[in-house]
Amino acid sequence: MGMPLYGRAFESTNGIRQPFNGIGPGTWEQGVYDYKALPFSGAAVFEDSSRGSSYSYDSSKKELVSYDTPNIIRQKAAYIKAKGLGGGMFWELSSDKKGADSLVTISATNIGALDTTPNHLYYPYSKFDNIKNNMGTGPGGPNTTVQPTTTRPPATTTQPPATTTRASSTPATTTTPTTGGCSGLSAWRSDLAYVAGNVVSYNGHKWTAKWWNQAENPGGASDAWTDNGAC
Repeated sequence: MGMPLYGRAFESTNGIRQPFNGIGPGTWEQGVYDYKALPFSGAAVFEDSSRGSSYSYDSSKKELVSYDTPNIIRQKAAYIKAKGLGGGMFWELSSDKKGADSLVTISATNIGALDTTPNHLYYPYSKFDNIKNNMGTGPGGPNTTVQPTTTRPPATTTQPPATTTRASSTPATTTTPTTGGCSGLSAWRSDLAYVAGNVVSYNGHKWTAKWWNQAENPGGASDAWTDNGAC
C-alpha cells in the first residue's frame, strides 16, 4: 500500500468538502508540503477513522492540508496486516519526521519490520554502461561489463512500456533474425527483463522477444516470444 509523507494544501476554503481557491507555495513545489512541516502552527488536526483519512485546517488562514497522521498510519498498517498485503511504501523518506512521529517507524513497528531486500539491477542489454554493469557491481567484480549478443536486433521506440499491454500492431517478423543457429545465444532466464528484439535459446529453440517482458517463458501462454525454429 502506498502511503504519503507529504500533504496537499487547499487555500481560501471554509473547510473540508468546501470550494477552495489556490494551493499555496508548498515545500518543494506548489501545493505540496513535507510531512515533517505539518501541521502548521495554529491549525487544528482532524482524523476520520471511518475513512482512514486526516487533515489540518486553519480557520484564520482558511487553509486546509490533507495528510496522514500517525494514528491514520497505524490504522493503515493494521489494514495491511489484516488483508495479508505485501507491505507499505512511502514517498519520500526525506520528508519524514524523527522520533515518535516518524511514519516509517510507526508503519514498520505495526506491520513487523522494514524490508531489507537489496535492490537487484541486471539488464545486460541496456544501452547505458552503468546499468549494463549493474551500477558497477556486475557479476565477476566491479569492473565487469556484460556484453549483449551480436545477433540481437536493436530495440525500437515502438515497444510497449508495460508488461500488461501487448503490442499486437508490431509484426513479429520485424524482429526475427535472419541468421540461423544458436551459437553464442544466451539461455532464457526468468529473472531478466527482455525488450523487443532480444534473442535467447530455450528448450532447443531460438526465440525472439516481441515486446518488453519478464518471467514469461518462450512458448508460454503470454505469447511474448517468436519461435525461430530449432537450433
